[in-house]
Amino acid sequence: VIGVHSTVLRQRLSSVSTFEERILIAEKYLLRRVRARGDLDQVAREANRLFASNGTCTVARMAARAELTERQLERRFLVQVGVSPKLYSRVVRFSAALDRKLNSPGTSWTDIAHDFCYYDQMHMVHDFRDLAGDSPTRFLGRINEVPQFQTAFRAANRPNT
Repeated sequence: VIGVHSTVLRQRLSSVSTFEERILIAEKYLLRRVRARGDLDQVAREANRLFASNGTCTVARMAARAELTERQLERRFLVQVGVSPKLYSRVVRFSAALDRKLNSPGTSWTDIAHDFCYYDQMHMVHDFRDLAGDSPTRFLGRINEVPQFQTAFRAANRPNT
């Protein structure tokens, strides 16, 4: 919502003749609005941290950092992110484990389970069955049969653990 500033923005946009000038004016306006809003709230920061940690942070730790109770964090996370922090963590960790295997095919599933803080390999297998419908090896086999899907699962900008 542009709000009360819409008249001023429209006047500025109509005062220039090129599309490129309009883009610059719109970008400056939007950047000022974003900066004025301030930092991310606690839940957004914790969701970003959870992603950066490849899903290896506990809800208790996130709640403590956000200075919320676990229940408060869970409710706000569900509203803002759309899923519970625990499910988000599982999906992020599943994706990170799959990325590792795709990028390092020689790495064993046991090592991957250890690297992503699963209790053991079977814990990871359960997550794969719940989230992908199959064991890690079978799911990887299905992805490898369709090369264009393989690239969809690779997260090139994912932080390394």
